[in-house]
Order: sequence, then structure tokens, then C-alpha cells
Amino acid sequence: MLESPENPSTLGKMMGNIYRYSAIWINKNVDFKKEFDKIWHNYWDKCLTFESSYFARLNYICFNPVKHSLVEDPVNWEYGSYYHRYNEEKEYLQKINKKYPHKNIKIDDNF
Repeated sequence: MLESPENPSTLGKMMGNIYRYSAIWINKNVDFKKEFDKIWHNYWDKCLTFESSYFARLNYICFNPVKHSLVEDPVNWEYGSYYHRYNEEKEYLQKINKKYPHKNIKIDDNF
């Protein structure tokens, strides 16, 4: 999740570069399940204008590895920010997850 640059028309090119260079790095440095043929799949933008939308989508991102059966708890997904924040902000993250549940978001991402 990103904040749009001042000129939002540059966001697509910026995301393309992020995907490209991070995929190259991941392919060289991370031992991930080889049945995945892509590191990144699909990109779409959404302008979030409400606090509830922001936090629900943030939770959706954090819990995506759980949805796709990569781990049973996002705390165990060491490649995500939730994993790194959990020890310092456990109560805050649990509060946000409860207040803004990610399960209410309907996004078809079963690729």
C-alpha cells in the first residue's frame, strides 16, 4: 500500500519498477516455493478515502499469506511487515484487525 506521488500518473511506472527490481532480487535471494511461476501477479489501484477502507485493506494485505495457505498466522510470514511489527505492536495490530476486519473486503485474487 502506497501513498500516491504528487503526480499520480507516474504511479504505474513506479510500481512497474518496484515489481521488476524486487522480483529480480527475490528470485536471486529467497528460497520460495518453486510452484509459483510469478513473484507478483496483477496490479490495480484504488483511491482510499476513508479510515476504515485503509485499515481493512492493510489487514487484507497482512492476512493474504494466510488466505493463500502459505502460513496459518501472518506472524509467521517473515516476508511481510506484520511479522516485523508484531513483537513491538502486538496489541495495536490485534485492535486494528478486530476493528477493521479484512474478511469484509471482496477481492478476487485466487490466481
